[in-house]
Amino acid sequence: MRTRATSRSTISRAFELGVSPKTAPDKSEFVELAFEKGVPVSLNGEKMKPAVLIAKLNEIGGRNGIGLYDVVENRLVGMKSRGVYETPGGTILYKAHEVLETLTLDKLTAHKKRELAITFGELVYDGQWFSPLRKALSAFVTSTQENVTGKVRLELYKGNMINAGVWSPYSSTVRTLQLLLPAATTSRVMLPVLSASMVCPPRYRLL
Repeated sequence: MRTRATSRSTISRAFELGVSPKTAPDKSEFVELAFEKGVPVSLNGEKMKPAVLIAKLNEIGGRNGIGLYDVVENRLVGMKSRGVYETPGGTILYKAHEVLETLTLDKLTAHKKRELAITFGELVYDGQWFSPLRKALSAFVTSTQENVTGKVRLELYKGNMINAGVWSPYSSTVRTLQLLLPAATTSRVMLPVLSASMVCPPRYRLL
């Protein structure tokens, strides 16, 4: 089967929420998002309900050429289809949340969460929202968000999102330094113990 390519100019004329990165402003725009246990709660210091926050991010991201996707998908029935999507607000939220998790999740949890994200996405895409596996994966994700609290600042520029700062009271970096400094003279053998101690409840810690 032959498919006819669609020109970029034709696609750009179909945008409803934003503009092409080429026609986005030549000046950067910054956004700051705050999260509590993984849930976005404010934008640029202003508390907002999720629906309002997404709508505002759609506006901001749209004018900066954020969240435009031209992809070929694998459908459930086995065929492929091409789609052009606009999701400026969701793209900014996803990026900010991802940046915050780099600071608050331990390595093993972060790696496993990324692995399971593919399975979770397939379940939702294939209409398996009410399946036992989806419910189990959601419980796992909820548990990983316990310490995903903090703020993230992003610089938006012509379709790009640049990390411009991240803060959290649950930073794994701070906890690692607190454990490493007293044990600075220990051998490398102790490093796995230090790593496990970071996420261990205080009453069970050996260090």
